[in-house]
Amino acid sequence: MIRQSKRIKADDPEFYRLVKRLGYAGLIWAVLSLLGWFLLGQIVLLFCVIALGGTLVTLQMYLFNKAQTDNFHHYREIEALFSLHKTVQIVQPLPPTRLWAASPDLLTIIAAQIQQHRPKVVLELGSGISTLISSYLLKAANGGELFTLEHEAQFASHSLQQLEAHCLHDYATIIHAPLVPTTVKGETWRWYDPTKIPDMGKVDLLVIDGPPKRVQKLARYPALPILFERLAQGAIIIVDDFSRPDEYEMVKRWIADYTLKVVEIHDNEKGAIVLQKC
Repeated sequence: MIRQSKRIKADDPEFYRLVKRLGYAGLIWAVLSLLGWFLLGQIVLLFCVIALGGTLVTLQMYLFNKAQTDNFHHYREIEALFSLHKTVQIVQPLPPTRLWAASPDLLTIIAAQIQQHRPKVVLELGSGISTLISSYLLKAANGGELFTLEHEAQFASHSLQQLEAHCLHDYATIIHAPLVPTTVKGETWRWYDPTKIPDMGKVDLLVIDGPPKRVQKLARYPALPILFERLAQGAIIIVDDFSRPDEYEMVKRWIADYTLKVVEIHDNEKGAIVLQKC
């Protein structure tokens, strides 16, 4: 007998955080209502019901606004995906571009920078669909090589399989570089093992989309202190997730400590900023 497939659920951390908060709020409301009714009588219960009604109205307004914002971002992602397929000659279906994967709007930013600057050496922190898109563009430019650091062995293997499926393995090198304690400016970070970074010459384009933020606060900060001397003069640096507080603070520190200029700031779904080494 053929079993019916289970419905795919979006493993969205924001959704689960909202459900958790609503659960706690409902529990607190129930406890306070019962205590108030027991100690002060029905008038307190009436106020609690009114407060619940106001909370539900506020929640409805929040969810409506979030739905409008999400629809706006979805529309922009669809536009970016169409633009991407027009720009890149893709020969196989691409992996999904949602949740933790690079969004289409980020991929179009990467594509635009590669087409404009035609880098010979690209270094990427974190593998995935961006690895495929960058490799496609380097292949189309008849030059350049991509090096990708990936801390998860499973993801590194999967990215390599994707490259082979798209016939792009000659244009990219996936490097399994586990996160190890690394000292930067007197502080210890869990970052890609620096000993795994190959001698690839000067880097013309650096794409920063890892490690994950759950590793530690400012998890991606070591990228520039460790890699700055490896960057070519005029090298381009693309930072994903710039709308997050950690990445914003990280870039502020970099600009204060290194000779960088801001090229572009993108108000896309997760935020992105393009920097250049002066």
